[in-house]
Amino acid sequence: MYAVKVANTQTIEISNETMGNPEKRLVIPSYLLWSFDKSKVCPIRMYKTIIEQVLERGSIKDIAEIIRFYGIDKVQNVALNVRVLNPKRVNLLSLIWDIPIEQFKAWNTRDWEKIYGGFLDKRNSPC
Repeated sequence: MYAVKVANTQTIEISNETMGNPEKRLVIPSYLLWSFDKSKVCPIRMYKTIIEQVLERGSIKDIAEIIRFYGIDKVQNVALNVRVLNPKRVNLLSLIWDIPIEQFKAWNTRDWEKIYGGFLDKRNSPC
């Protein structure tokens, strides 16, 4: 059973009550899950949503936190398969993880143009 605690108006702390293991504690800014009822957040059932929200809107520190909590393999798998992700963030993740940008599903779909206004044309991108 996971307990969700809004530590203050700035952060959400999700911890495993039964294990009491500090490694199974996720602390992220509350604005990343602004559209969800914080008391009903389940890090196991909602892992894709949480990872997507952090990858899209979180800082590097927040990304490091979800990697620590979920593991690099799970976070990379979600990042590679998400349909819409800011193209600048895709570039960053590609560089950090040394994964070819073409492997990111978000890079290969044109859905990001609808959301981000086509400010980045991938055909003319230096990456």
